[in-house]
Amino acid sequence: MRLKSFLRVILVCAVVLGTVSGAFGWWGRVRADVLNVRAKPSIKSRIVGKLEEGDYVEGGKRQRDNTGRTWYYVHFQDGITEIEGWVAAEYIDRDR
Repeated sequence: MRLKSFLRVILVCAVVLGTVSGAFGWWGRVRADVLNVRAKPSIKSRIVGKLEEGDYVEGGKRQRDNTGRTWYYVHFQDGITEIEGWVAAEYIDRDR
């Protein structure tokens, strides 16, 4: 019985860690003086933070809005500030 419980805990941890670590898969650099980070992939969405030129971000999924603009879901952390949200793709230079 204890072995089954232990195995369940291990399985749940593996699923959670795999989901979190797989959320972002590339790095990019901001190439705008100031770049708004938004709650949703839309120019009309609420601004949740701002990035500056040269900031490096971890990038995740990509999505197009109804106008055809491409958005990246990104994460930024510099030890003080942590921001996560959507940015317009044209202002990010992706590292290959």
